[in-house]
Amino acid sequence: MWYTVLSLHSYVKGEFSMQTYTAQQLFDTIVTGLLKQGKRSFEHCGKRGITNFENEERCMYRSAEGFKCAIGHVITNEDYDPEMEDISSTVLFEKFPVLSYLIPHADMLRELQSIHDYGIPLDWPADFTNVAEDFGLDPAIINTIPRG
Repeated sequence: MWYTVLSLHSYVKGEFSMQTYTAQQLFDTIVTGLLKQGKRSFEHCGKRGITNFENEERCMYRSAEGFKCAIGHVITNEDYDPEMEDISSTVLFEKFPVLSYLIPHADMLRELQSIHDYGIPLDWPADFTNVAEDFGLDPAIINTIPRG
């Protein structure tokens, strides 16, 4: 199987470093993180005055409880900015060029993000298997992760 290689550029202690990630590595990282946490990363919108409906939820790249969404699992601590929380994944890479290393896999990341945002955690394994099939990835990691 052939996987696209992705370059991850980040500054570590003032020095430029470069790591490479494949679509498979990103998939495995996201699936592992989401299955272990076993729930969505969100906040109640009413708490921030975003809406008048206290029960409405808003997905978060990183929640106050320490949970992460799909894309949140592959945003490095160095690259994370709390202002990302107000940006949808459809324009995230545009608004935050520091995340340009994720652009080659944007379609896969958005599918995984959609599963996190709208899917039911009990259905995630089957949903992740479908994504693996769609992108020619190995879904083996799904059956090795203890559920959160």
